[in-house]
Amino acid sequence: MSMFFSEFFVFFLASLLTLILTYFKVSTNTLQQIIAFLLAVLLIFSSRVVFSRSPKIQGLKAHYILLFLTASFVQLLVISTGGFYSPFLIVLHLYTLGSSFLLNSRSSLSFLVLSVALLVMNILLNSQMLALFQDDPGTVLLYFVSFVVVIPLAQFLMYTYHIKDTISKILKEYIQIGEKREESILQGLSEIVVVTDKNLTVISVNESAEKSLGVNAAGIIGKSLLAAVPLKDEAKNPIKAEALSADKVIADKTTRIIQGLLFQFKSDTQPRRVIVQARPITDSDGEVNQIVFIINDALISDSWQRHSDLEQSRAKFRSLAENLTKSLLGSKLNDKALWAELLVNIEEDLLTAQEIEDHLIKKIISFQDVAFMAKEIVSSKQQLASGLGIYLNFVLPKEEIAENALLSLAESDFPKEALPVSGFTIPTDKKWLEEVLKKAVDLFLLLASEKSGTKVQLAVIKQGDKAIIISLSCPYPPLDPRQQTELFTQYYGSLQTTTTLKLGSGLEGFIIKSVTSQLNIPLTVKVADSPPCLVLELSLAKVAPNTLDTTHEVVSQ
Repeated sequence: MSMFFSEFFVFFLASLLTLILTYFKVSTNTLQQIIAFLLAVLLIFSSRVVFSRSPKIQGLKAHYILLFLTASFVQLLVISTGGFYSPFLIVLHLYTLGSSFLLNSRSSLSFLVLSVALLVMNILLNSQMLALFQDDPGTVLLYFVSFVVVIPLAQFLMYTYHIKDTISKILKEYIQIGEKREESILQGLSEIVVVTDKNLTVISVNESAEKSLGVNAAGIIGKSLLAAVPLKDEAKNPIKAEALSADKVIADKTTRIIQGLLFQFKSDTQPRRVIVQARPITDSDGEVNQIVFIINDALISDSWQRHSDLEQSRAKFRSLAENLTKSLLGSKLNDKALWAELLVNIEEDLLTAQEIEDHLIKKIISFQDVAFMAKEIVSSKQQLASGLGIYLNFVLPKEEIAENALLSLAESDFPKEALPVSGFTIPTDKKWLEEVLKKAVDLFLLLASEKSGTKVQLAVIKQGDKAIIISLSCPYPPLDPRQQTELFTQYYGSLQTTTTLKLGSGLEGFIIKSVTSQLNIPLTVKVADSPPCLVLELSLAKVAPNTLDTTHEVVSQ
């Protein structure tokens, strides 16, 4: 049952309670006692919800109980003090708006409609109210018209609020993802990275820049870029600012690559040929406010060509963002959460791909319970799966009784440090393995969404004492060997236009292939016969690698 209908049912029960009390002509004194009792219960329950740290108390049940208590309290208060003639009639309007904004109710307008029907029934069932209406029908008609006007206005206000709330959540997550990726890139890059303002004044550098120049950041920040980083042309003459194409970067907001420059690293006796990449950074208004200059040895310049491939994903991100905004404003999308999730996934994939290609992956090995990790990822992807009409399940063999019990404990309030070591614990890089599993789930959800109601299953299975197999399967669509290979190429080749993979960034498979190759995780894709389905398997060794801090370079496919 959707949240809208659940909330409507709660409001209906509250209205039904008030109607029953009205029908049996319960006295005003009794109604006031019931109101006082509801108020006391409401205050006690609200304090428990506010101050409790238990997710069970702060979950949906608490939400529905609060709605029932508050709705019953407000309706009884208005009915017991005169209905349409009550001085508290305005409370119905205030509660409708408050339940939408404060309790985030999606069906608060149904409360207003039910309340109007209840007020009309109160006139028909209460002889005193009927006589009062016959003497003064104008007041009732005036208030009734006010409800007719307020309901559409409230609908517009709440709809606008939820649109802004959805977009703000997207932007918040986008900013958080971007900050994390930018921090990772700046810390891990082996190239010289210098961030300047539009006037080419240095505002930030990475550690590699400090080492290559032989000075600390304080000695560089605030200086002109060319004063801090003495670049020269092939004739060994200092270059001018125009040679860095900063004006073009600001004007068209695109990355520029400048070749034919020389730079002398502190460790070298002679200048070395370098390539400079000038990349714009925009503010919230879309205007360029900073420029990132990345200086790299020309011998590995072929890596720059990879970034042009990411423009397709950038264009898709902009297109989907525009489509999302127009659709939200035009009421064309039924499930804003799905499109928000797709939007965030595309941008996250773009940033992850940039991180993979911009610098070396450094493996940080630690012991991780992959069964718990897989179950958490399945849980985090339920919203996306539901929006796509897919059933996503986590499966652990029934004979793994101890592990199933351990997973139940891990999800409870039981202290994590007191949990025993899982039999599914392996030495691995937590960040990158999670990334692989998330992208694998995304990939299969997108594939399976061609047919609504399809089941996608993530299973974790022991392979003796040496390895753990993570298996992801879905019955649709069947892919031949060539198409299976295309799954792990950028933008999926022919699959991009023939399957629902077009809903994604086009980088999911590329990220999976790139990361698994560097983590030395065997990756296989096959078509199983019984039942017929597409299967992706990751084989995770339970033996620690010989070198725990080895750095590898990811090579584009």
